[in-house]
Amino acid sequence: MAVVSASSSSSQRTTVASFQPQNEELSSLDEQSKDDKEARTQRVMQGSAITVPALQTPLPRAVKVFTDISGIDARILSLLPRPEIVKFLTISQAAHALQKTIFQNHLQQLTRIKACDIPHYQTALALRSGNWEDVLRHCRHVRHLDCETYQKEEDLLLLPLFIRLLPYLTSISFRNLEALNETHLQAAFTTPSLKLQSIDFNGTQITDENIKKFASQWPSLRKIDLGNDSADPVVKLRHLARFCPRIRSLTLSFCNGLTDDTLEAISQLFPELEFLDISGNTLVSDTGVAFITDKCKKIISINLSGNFQITDHSLHLLAEGCTFLTEINLTGCSEIKDVGLQDLIKKRSLISLQLKECKRITEESLQLLPTYCPNLSFLNVESCMLITRTAISNLKQQLPQCDITFETPSYTGE
Repeated sequence: MAVVSASSSSSQRTTVASFQPQNEELSSLDEQSKDDKEARTQRVMQGSAITVPALQTPLPRAVKVFTDISGIDARILSLLPRPEIVKFLTISQAAHALQKTIFQNHLQQLTRIKACDIPHYQTALALRSGNWEDVLRHCRHVRHLDCETYQKEEDLLLLPLFIRLLPYLTSISFRNLEALNETHLQAAFTTPSLKLQSIDFNGTQITDENIKKFASQWPSLRKIDLGNDSADPVVKLRHLARFCPRIRSLTLSFCNGLTDDTLEAISQLFPELEFLDISGNTLVSDTGVAFITDKCKKIISINLSGNFQITDHSLHLLAEGCTFLTEINLTGCSEIKDVGLQDLIKKRSLISLQLKECKRITEESLQLLPTYCPNLSFLNVESCMLITRTAISNLKQQLPQCDITFETPSYTGE
């Protein structure tokens, strides 16, 4: 049985409560305490209050709590970080303080944070509205900041506060942030001390001048997304190549002005490129891919989806020129056929292959995958009408580790 003892002192009205479980109870109490803590944390994350009965559980250690309050459970107060300061707490206040402590511990473990969630964190910590700074002090290990949902001017004025209080920040997303302008960027990027490695400007209207002005503040940048740009991004790319020589990943999806000439510039500006996404650029052809395969020999992953001018010639070029290629997305490239795909499969050990809506591809190409791509982990053959369910079933048996997506809504394939 557990032993509870108390002692008093004439010099001050303080009761010392000691909860000490016996040795034979330690093992079972350890497991019970672990379960209780996990349950409490789950309740906090779901926004539920923690009830006092849920807190009144034995702890697998000795506890000393100093309190004047009669009837308060020493085991509750023992979970607080500084029990000596809770002399005037009621039981409900103690439970609330414990809930805050658990939530603070959760924030300290975060590595990603959405700016739009800060008001909810304020509520959980019982902070007054607008007290952003006290919330962010608990989030000092955050690496990624997501500002995507911000559309108000007053929200964006908080960017300097984020950057100042998140010292380990390496990634920021401004995706679809139409309100973003030079004033906000000027306030956020005032010094080159921020070691950003990734920035997402997809869907924003960041200008060539903005990139020229602020790129010098991102010397450690390795990844940038400039997708959905309304113009040819070549000027931005020249500025980035000048100030950010470490860039290895470019996303330029759905850029209205992107052409084969842009790809020629990319091949010259970023010869060390490893990841390239040029999906949705209908002006790109085999000529542009040839520029990439000629200069960018270290390409690991390329996304060509939605570029209907791409043919088997591009696949031959990628098979010969990019010896590190392991991931390729050919979704919607309706001109490619078995001859080009088979050449690629035989010369590159792929781990990810997306062929959605490639209606000229047959199961003959898929039969080569177990032999030449034994480490394939993802395959998408949705809406490939010449591929049967039987072929997919056989492939799953030969590549059990591969996640295969296969769907033909209007055709059974049998």
